[in-house]
Amino acid sequence: MKIRENMRYYLWALYIGILIFRSYSNALSNLSISLIRVYTIFSIGVPLIIGLLLFIENMDLNHIIYAFFLLVFAVIFKFQNAKILYLVLAFVMSYYSPKMIIYIYRLGITIGFFLTFIGGYLVHNLLSNIDGVFSFGFYNENQTGFFLALLAILTTLKISNEFIEVRLNIYNISFFLMIVFVTVKLFDDRTAELMLGSYILFLLLRKIFKFKLVKIVLSIFPIFISAFSYWCAQNYGSSNFLGVINKLSTSRLMMWHYYFIHQPITLLGNPIIVIKGYTPGEGLFDGGYAFLLFSFGLLFSLIIFLGLSLANYKFLVNNDNLLLILMLVLEIVAFTENHPIAPTACFMSLFALMAYLPNWPYLSKEKNYER
Repeated sequence: MKIRENMRYYLWALYIGILIFRSYSNALSNLSISLIRVYTIFSIGVPLIIGLLLFIENMDLNHIIYAFFLLVFAVIFKFQNAKILYLVLAFVMSYYSPKMIIYIYRLGITIGFFLTFIGGYLVHNLLSNIDGVFSFGFYNENQTGFFLALLAILTTLKISNEFIEVRLNIYNISFFLMIVFVTVKLFDDRTAELMLGSYILFLLLRKIFKFKLVKIVLSIFPIFISAFSYWCAQNYGSSNFLGVINKLSTSRLMMWHYYFIHQPITLLGNPIIVIKGYTPGEGLFDGGYAFLLFSFGLLFSLIIFLGLSLANYKFLVNNDNLLLILMLVLEIVAFTENHPIAPTACFMSLFALMAYLPNWPYLSKEKNYER
């Protein structure tokens, strides 16, 4: 019975692993249009069908309201594939506890990493397309560093539907230290270093989460950092302070400024237009909050930013400090990287959307199994 109950988690993990492989692998950089269409049908169609089946099977009022909420926005967003993927995954995953979603992503990232490495090995393309650094088959080493750092963090956790706690042993400590060494020595990846360092820092400071002022600050943190991203993009070049941030973030602010000045934010988003030899980064737009505002538009961005604050608040109120710590780490990293806000790579944006579900995150009726 336990194997049968667990099978759904393994299948979801395989699904996430395939999404990671498709989205970040060097081996699939030249997919034909027909294969891209198949992938789109797979990535959206599979969870949509499962979500509808779960909805029919569990016709509770909370999910009826939530389904209507998401459907309204799907219509407003004109059923654009990129935005629909967020909405569909948030709906189907809302039937699982946040702890089990984290478990699914932990296993999915592991599968995706090995699929990407094997794919890169088979086509002799294990190096970064940006600067030729060994990247395990990912498009660039920043992606590799993000997934390795997130995997190192998640392996320190013991997860069940009822609890999540830090469980350290010789194996996960060794893995964590190995990832620290790889990200520092092989990739020199500031993002991965920031993830690992902030995770340890928040673990040490989590006792202060009980103070009212700290709760307020952590609840509004996503709103603050998203607004700060926009301010940085608009005011780049106006002060030495922003120049320092731009340097530390590998010219992120300069890229944002270029896009925001040439194409102001719209309600539903802008296309990324690249003028070869002129556009900074040649179309690369790193920085989750700035990217959402520019490419996905003001309306979708506000839904995500407010949802992140709501998720933080709910985790604080329910004393889910480890879930909150994971969110804070990802929210910090999202300032310079897109991966945390992508549902193909991470659960952060899904939690932001699920936070609007009444009584979330305690609707799950799953059986209690430890992982």
